[in-house]
Amino acid sequence: MCINRLVKLNPVNFDEEVLCSDIPVLVGFCASWSKAGRGVEALLSRISVLEAGRVKVCKFNVDEDPMFALRRGVRDIPTVMLFKKGRLVDLSVGLRPEAELIELL
Repeated sequence: MCINRLVKLNPVNFDEEVLCSDIPVLVGFCASWSKAGRGVEALLSRISVLEAGRVKVCKFNVDEDPMFALRRGVRDIPTVMLFKKGRLVDLSVGLRPEAELIELL
């Protein structure tokens, strides 16, 4: 059975879940009204199952706190960020191929 391991982020848990993580963290900034955002969320869900234990996969719904997303550098939806040891190491806007994201990990 495949269990979606996507962590839901908010301003309160962002630092603990992302910046303090010992393993790489892939974060998708999405919105339900965005077709591409829904595509990224589905992609992140798959990666969370395939790469469980190797990477933490998270999503942030920008509709819940658009100013927080803006302060994190999100300028368009969807935006995907990769953090390693608390540092941003990759940022992409739009839908990216699954294999390309997995290769970054």
